[in-house]
Order: sequence, then structure tokens, then C-alpha cells
Amino acid sequence: MKKDHGLRLPWIVMIISVIIAVITISIGLTAAYLTDRDDEINVLKEGETVIEIAETFSPDPDPEPGDAAVKVVRITNTGNLTCTIRARLVFTDDALEKITQPLEIGEGWTEGADGFYYYLRPVDPGETTKPLIERVVFRRFYEDGTPVTAQELGKIDAGLMVYSEALEFVRDEAGEPTAEEVIRNWSGY
Repeated sequence: MKKDHGLRLPWIVMIISVIIAVITISIGLTAAYLTDRDDEINVLKEGETVIEIAETFSPDPDPEPGDAAVKVVRITNTGNLTCTIRARLVFTDDALEKITQPLEIGEGWTEGADGFYYYLRPVDPGETTKPLIERVVFRRFYEDGTPVTAQELGKIDAGLMVYSEALEFVRDEAGEPTAEEVIRNWSGY
């Protein structure tokens, strides 16, 4: 006796249709996944480390021994990055250095072994340091005890040059960095 295979044909057609539908949907989803895009415009701003020396200088045209010349030196971060600052003070003539008392370095600054003075905290954009120095005081006597005269002071045509540098500062941790961390920022330079 022959079996009726008439019921099998609809099942076979249905299975083939399901397989084709699954393959078609898989291909469509894969194509959609691989071709989906979302455009985003990223604007990158270049960072700048820029500083400016802000100096107030009021020289006395006829200085006397023991007088002080006002010379206030501050440094302003005019860039758009937080930075550390160091500066060097250089007498343009040894004679001027010999007739001035040792410079009084301001609060918040420390002298490094390399001759630079380091500001002990990072300086944010638009911020200004505390004064590095505020005055230059003329000696009454040279180191050997010889008196300094007003005539000697009048002969000196020299100055005190300020040289400064800035370096971007990236904090290791949140909170206020230590002075050592600020100075370590300069290692290698």
C-alpha cells in the first residue's frame, strides 16, 4: 500500500520558507548593523601654555646707599592650560649684584639647585603668581666692609633681567598638589 505523501509537501515548503526568512532577516540585520552610522563633529581646541611677566619698576634717579628700588615681579598665565612656572633673575652687570643686598624671594617661591625660582603651586589660566620679588635694596657696605658711595651707585648702568618659563601641569590626583609634585613636573627640562 502506498502512503499518501500529500501532507509532507506543505511541511517541506513551510520549513524551506522559514529557513529563507531567517536567512533573509539575518542578512538584513547584519547589513543594517554594519551600515548604521552616526556622524559626530568633534571640535578640538589646541592648548596653549603662555605666560607674561608683569613687572612694576620705580627706579630712583639718584639712589643712596641703603635705598630700595621698587621692582615687583609677578607672572600671569595668559594661556588656556594650567601650568607650573619657574623664573630666573639675572643681573646684567656683576657690579650691580655686588652693591645690592641678596634678593628677598617672595612667599610661594623656592630656589632650585639649577638657579631657577619655582612657584610652588600650579597657575590656572588668567591667574597671577604672588610676587617673586618686590624690591632691590642697595647695600650700605660691600661684603668686605668698604662703604658704598652714592657716586658708585650713580655710575652703574645695569639692570635685573627676569626670565621665566611655563610648563603644562597635569595633576596626578584630585586636590591641591604638593610643592614636590610641582617641582617634579620640571624634571627632564
